[in-house]
Amino acid sequence: MSQNQTQIVRTQIDDRLVFVHVTNLPTEKPKLSKKVKVGSYLGKPRIVLQNKILFKCGFDFGVNIRFKKLTYNKVNRYIIRTTEHDSNNAVSKVKNHGVDLPTIDMKRGLENVFTSGSKVLVEYFDNKIIIEEV
Repeated sequence: MSQNQTQIVRTQIDDRLVFVHVTNLPTEKPKLSKKVKVGSYLGKPRIVLQNKILFKCGFDFGVNIRFKKLTYNKVNRYIIRTTEHDSNNAVSKVKNHGVDLPTIDMKRGLENVFTSGSKVLVEYFDNKIIIEEV
């Protein structure tokens, strides 16, 4: 789930009078939220994202991507972002029933984040995908 952003506006009238207005900004809504089962590859966790929604989110064939692991409120998250810079990772093209689909296949680096057989929530945003434990 997306984090809430907080905006703090401080207005000082004089030495003694200060107004502080705290607002929770609306969070971006995902284009798609989906629960996915973590698979296994050579005994290690594997997640494969293969969906037309990747096109709508900016993950076209050959787009460079970067991965980031983080823990927030004791929940593991894995964030995938598009990047303009050169990267060892890119969105690949897989033909499924005669249709070319963008595919992100994560086979390495998930060992300390997710376990095989568990469920994760995948949220698709513009140029970003968030995967977190359920």
